[in-house]
Amino acid sequence: KQWYQRRVRVIASDTASITSAPSSVLSNGATVTFTCQYTESGSSAHQWSGSPGTDSYSSISTGGGYTITTTSGKSYLAVVTSTANVNSIYYFSVTYSGTAVYSQPAFLWMRAFTITPSTAAVKAVGSAHTITCVYTGDITDSLKWYNGADEVQQVAGSVSYETTKWASGTQTSTLTFNSPSSSDSGDYKCRAITTAGTTTVDSSSVFIGFPRIDPPSLVYAVAGTTISLVCNIELGTNGQSFYTASTAVITKSDGTSPVTLTAGSHTAEKMVFGGDLALADASAFSPTTTYKCTAKFDSSALTVDSANFDVTQLVITTAPTAVSTVAGTAATFTCSASSPTSHTPTITFKTSTGTEITTTGDYTVSAASTTDFIATRTFTHGNHQTDAAYVCETD
Repeated sequence: KQWYQRRVRVIASDTASITSAPSSVLSNGATVTFTCQYTESGSSAHQWSGSPGTDSYSSISTGGGYTITTTSGKSYLAVVTSTANVNSIYYFSVTYSGTAVYSQPAFLWMRAFTITPSTAAVKAVGSAHTITCVYTGDITDSLKWYNGADEVQQVAGSVSYETTKWASGTQTSTLTFNSPSSSDSGDYKCRAITTAGTTTVDSSSVFIGFPRIDPPSLVYAVAGTTISLVCNIELGTNGQSFYTASTAVITKSDGTSPVTLTAGSHTAEKMVFGGDLALADASAFSPTTTYKCTAKFDSSALTVDSANFDVTQLVITTAPTAVSTVAGTAATFTCSASSPTSHTPTITFKTSTGTEITTTGDYTVSAASTTDFIATRTFTHGNHQTDAAYVCETD
């Protein structure tokens, strides 16, 4: 046998192939981008095609809501979504020498959300509040609520949501805060999920805040003095950026006579505001005045009030009068103080240098007698030798 050797010359032709097809997406109306990767060993033609809202395919070029960008090995199709391209199909092709290679089709499914309220809202802790999401999509999609990146967990008696069945092509989900705490503050959004759970689309988010405003407790102060009051604002862990530009005032319960408070210590979860409140001088029995702290957020467009608190002014109704006595004899002084609420004032006698006088030696201080929240107390110096000045105080 004789072997023959034949040399064969192979000439590689230019080729093109699709290496990564564009992926299908859900859109809530934002611009979406499809990406296709390909290889080519020679000069070839590239083309995006689609059926935007119709049953027929046509070539797509930049313009009219489309932007095509092609680099070596990749091509991008940016689509400005609208009702004109609801449930569209797009694909990419590479053509060389009359032979075309096509990608798998990518679907664009339009999903519409309506969030109510659509603007930020701030409510006091414990105030019931609801957010509603009306969703237009596919009957196989499901809805969930998210606070930022975290899925909202339903808590009995506190946070819950209920999604209605499909009706007229829409589905409604209502998120209810029955008794929210400051930790429930955050950016809330509605998420649609396909049956397979692999494709999702989010609605726009809306900030809902539940700051807790802690006012001072019941305050008793002497008429004609200035007292310092502090309001604490508990923010929770979410939404600090929204709360940053905030102010606070103390007003009467009807919103009049505001006193602007100065920002004090601030942490990630709490802000402290304080200020001085001057009490009007009163020569007679002074009433209790009801105040509240008001926090203003988001350039003062949103406000939250604290619970009301009372400032009760204490008044000296009977001041000690000057007494002239013979040296070595007794001198007695009487002082009365009143409060218009269920607070019985205490009465203290002091020397002009601020030393409290108690029953000792020549001094005798009586127990206070009380009638209708008016306290009366006497002090007797049993052996007055020199001139002296005394002060009656109440709190």
